[in-house]
Amino acid sequence: MEIFGAAIEQVIFNLIFLFLGFFFGVIFEDPAKSIWYAFLNGINRLARRGTRVLFKRTAVHAPEKFHFGKGNIEIDYVILDGTGESENIYQPENLITHFSPGLYNEFPQDIVDLKTKIEFEENLKREQGKPYCWNGSMVLIENVNRSRTETDESMVLELWFRESDYYSFLATNFAPDQRIIVDSDGNQTSVWDKYIQGWNDYLQPIPFLTTSFGVSLAVITRDNYLPIVYRSNEVYGYKNIYDVSVVEGVRPGVDVDAFQKIDFYKTATRGIFEELGLKIEGDTQAKIKFLSFGVKPKDNQYGLLGFVDIKQSLDELLFARSAKAGRDDWENSNIIALDISSPETILRFIADNDPKDWSPNGLVCIVHTLIYRYGQKRILNKIRKLK
Repeated sequence: MEIFGAAIEQVIFNLIFLFLGFFFGVIFEDPAKSIWYAFLNGINRLARRGTRVLFKRTAVHAPEKFHFGKGNIEIDYVILDGTGESENIYQPENLITHFSPGLYNEFPQDIVDLKTKIEFEENLKREQGKPYCWNGSMVLIENVNRSRTETDESMVLELWFRESDYYSFLATNFAPDQRIIVDSDGNQTSVWDKYIQGWNDYLQPIPFLTTSFGVSLAVITRDNYLPIVYRSNEVYGYKNIYDVSVVEGVRPGVDVDAFQKIDFYKTATRGIFEELGLKIEGDTQAKIKFLSFGVKPKDNQYGLLGFVDIKQSLDELLFARSAKAGRDDWENSNIIALDISSPETILRFIADNDPKDWSPNGLVCIVHTLIYRYGQKRILNKIRKLK
């Protein structure tokens, strides 16, 4: 009945806006007509968003998570677009972004209260000389459009962003099953149980629950090594697990192009420099390949997966690390170099080190990088046979 009610409500919204648009389109001349159309579109967008929040538990059939190995181990990652194949990647012009400045503040009151509590706790840690989290700028997703080009049906990803911050991320997308809030009856529950559990319409994001977006990159050295990192115990989240070498969140005002639009290649090059101490010179868009787009359902974090070819050898990369050239290299306690010319060895390393002990997006990123180089059939067949 909830699904039926949501459908009827949406039809009513659309009929009302259709009638009003027709009425004012007749009586007004430009530019008043254009202003009114823009107003109606904005209201309609808000209505759609409100309906999604109200009926989020009546979502569509859940997309299937990624599976690894003969044991069909479920990885907490849903691929929303992209296969990793070399003929099916994102071209730079097909990664389209929109950004509305001004800090997003349309949170439910219980999330506002939780964020206030987190801010107080982190400031207290700072005053006591303890490790703390600072409230840096981030982005949240308001809307997603997955499509294809008309000429060759290349993948297109269009994203609408708003400005957010790290404390909003901690309140909503970091370990939401452990973030405790109070429901309308005065009972304690978690952010996961109240807002996320049962919702799986990932192409219709709920903005206050999607307060981050990042890129994950496998790095391939000049001498064909793929460095894997083991995340340190000092990082706030996803500690003591295996991951790809570069994982970086988008920063508004920093990762932007000449037109002040979010530029994922800027995010990637900044991440490579901050985590590895390496600069990507020349045509960065030719060296960085974005292969796929997906989400981690457990914490509702979205991002792009890909790889980068660097001109440095493995020894040069390790030397830069030993010289502390990367300011954020403390996030990783160890680097394991795997020979990418032997994909079977890399897949065996993943299987031998329990796929559950890997960052979900990092694991899928490696698989898609191998598919790009060696083809889908070969890599997926190897994965299916792994014990």
